[in-house]
Amino acid sequence: MKKTLQDFLKIILLIVCILLQTSCKACKKVEDLKLPDGGSGGGSSSSDTSTSSPGTTDTPTSSSDDKETCSFNGPVLAILELPNGNLIVGGEFTNLNYLAQITPDKKLDSTFKENMGTGFNGAVYAIALAEDGILVGGDFTEFNDTEVGKVVKLELSGKLNTEFTEESGTGFDKRVTSIAVQKDGRAVMVGFFTTYNGWEATGSVRLTQTGILEDEYNPGAAEDEDSQKPEVQDANSTQSGGESQDEASDDKAEQEEDSQDSSSATVDSDKKKSEKKKDKKKKKKKKKKKKRRRIGQFKDYIKEKVSQSKDGKKHD
Repeated sequence: MKKTLQDFLKIILLIVCILLQTSCKACKKVEDLKLPDGGSGGGSSSSDTSTSSPGTTDTPTSSSDDKETCSFNGPVLAILELPNGNLIVGGEFTNLNYLAQITPDKKLDSTFKENMGTGFNGAVYAIALAEDGILVGGDFTEFNDTEVGKVVKLELSGKLNTEFTEESGTGFDKRVTSIAVQKDGRAVMVGFFTTYNGWEATGSVRLTQTGILEDEYNPGAAEDEDSQKPEVQDANSTQSGGESQDEASDDKAEQEEDSQDSSSATVDSDKKKSEKKKDKKKKKKKKKKKKRRRIGQFKDYIKEKVSQSKDGKKHD
């Protein structure tokens, strides 16, 4: 009787579980069909909508305008963090004229954008912070309808530093890829260029704060007239039989002696090496001879033992 009751209870429980599962599925389908106004229809669920009280407007978490201002239609190639936490971003994106300033909350700085005007007409590859603004290098020839030569200095507000532009003149002939500002304010620039403002400057230059090329750092830059003149020899060096000729002959003799000493030293070292090799070979030969002797003695000993055992068997 107990077994039959238990089986009966199990069957009832199974039926109840099946009914509960079907009811839950039906409830889910009904909820999926609900609309915000309480009606029915296919589409969104009540959890995806929000209600607002009369007289108030909803504030979306992210608007289409914010997404457009913070997005770039090309790769980002350079980033500079300003002391106030903002970021200066440069690259190959045309929707923001290749350069933009972003606030910590990921919004575009509108004043910086307005001051830039039309911005650059080519990609930005390098950004560096200077004492009086921002140095920007790349592959551009214009900034806000002003002709520039692959490098400019901007104010923190986004306006062009006209003094730097005037001093830089035609600027670089090819792309600037890297900029580093020293503690004294001078800037080292690297790129694929061969000239700067008409002067020879292959691959690397150093500029002053105002954009003037430094002659000391650049071997291809303009030189003074005195440095371009050929060197004039001293009168003493051209006299026949003078002290300068005697000194030169002495120097030659010393050089010959030094070369002889060095050659003799190399010969001695070679001899020592060859002698060491010979000694090693001799030692190896001696070891081999000793081994052979021992092996021969061992063989003789075995032969004697074998012959002795044979002789003993014969006597028996």
